Amino acid sequence: MTAPAQITFPAVNLTTASWPGSWNVVQIPNSTYTTCASFFANNSSGAADAFMTDLYSATVNTVIYAPTCAVTYSHTHLFYLNSDVALVVASLSLNNSNTFCAEASLDSQTCSSTTTRLHNFEVLASASPPSTCSTSSVTVTFSNSSSFSSNLSVFVYTLGEVSYANAPSMNGQILACGGFTGSNAFTLNFDPTASGDVPGLGGSGTNTITVLTKFVLSG
Repeated sequence: MTAPAQITFPAVNLTTASWPGSWNVVQIPNSTYTTCASFFANNSSGAADAFMTDLYSATVNTVIYAPTCAVTYSHTHLFYLNSDVALVVASLSLNNSNTFCAEASLDSQTCSSTTTRLHNFEVLASASPPSTCSTSSVTVTFSNSSSFSSNLSVFVYTLGEVSYANAPSMNGQILACGGFTGSNAFTLNFDPTASGDVPGLGGSGTNTITVLTKFVLSG
């Protein structure tokens, strides 16, 4: 039998102008937050930093455009989303029970109890400007029970690797050019709509993804 043609990993070249006019674009660094660390503060107390505040105060779909920022949350935090949010970063590392959920109402700071999908959360790491795939760079890490509530649809895209460990779970999709590892009861419930907001990947643009197959890796 003839092997099928190799599937080219979809390229994403996002700029602040890529997003529809209905989206609010927050570019980091900016005049208020002059460094990545001042916006993504990773407070040891778990208190909200500027990033977390923007998430739960957003009333329209929002892009946090921080392509030069290597973001780490190494303490226990609860992230409330009140709209669709796209996070463009160099890398993202979450551990120590960081949890993302949809709010019941704006400023209530309680996770909605409904299981109906309310919002999309897209993480685009090492995606802008475009570069080659990396099999030696882990650019998205979720560990130590970091998780997403069932009413969020999560899309993770990276030219590097994605690593999940210690019982995280999510509804959505993962596109990792460098590879993917999931261990210790990792659960992914596939959602074909997860990438719908991203320009060129099911949103505006021409590089719409067609899913040919799905598979599960466990380790």
